[in-house]
Amino acid sequence: MFKKILLPCDGSKHSIEAAKVAADIASHHGGTVCPVVAVEYQYADSEELSGEVRDAIHARIQSRAKKALQDVAGAVKQDGSPCAEGKVIEGPAAEAILKEAEDGEYDLIVMGSRGVSLDNGYDRLIGSVTERVLHRALCPVLVIRHNANPK
Repeated sequence: MFKKILLPCDGSKHSIEAAKVAADIASHHGGTVCPVVAVEYQYADSEELSGEVRDAIHARIQSRAKKALQDVAGAVKQDGSPCAEGKVIEGPAAEAILKEAEDGEYDLIVMGSRGVSLDNGYDRLIGSVTERVLHRALCPVLVIRHNANPK
């Protein structure tokens, strides 16, 4: 049923929790977890920045994306579940995730309820990216909340 599972991640604790759940689902359904990180360079590509600064920002974004992919891949593999090589996708996060889900014909998206970005101090139930994906995805979406106090 869930053979191809898309796991959007961003380095947050919610992403790690989602990775653990995705791994469990994959192991029960003979599926594979496919982690992705969406990156956007719109602010880094400003003409007001020197080429050196732009390159440094791009390198930092790529470094953080690769670290997030390594972290979730480790969580998936720790469960013994198959994990595809992580992929960095470009564009506004929700749109990039939705495009990847559709183009890759995924059976399920498993993602954290919130990411690393702050929401002007508001404690929201789900983040804006998760909300957009949840409402527009063509496949089922499972939203995982980080449990700060596991039982």
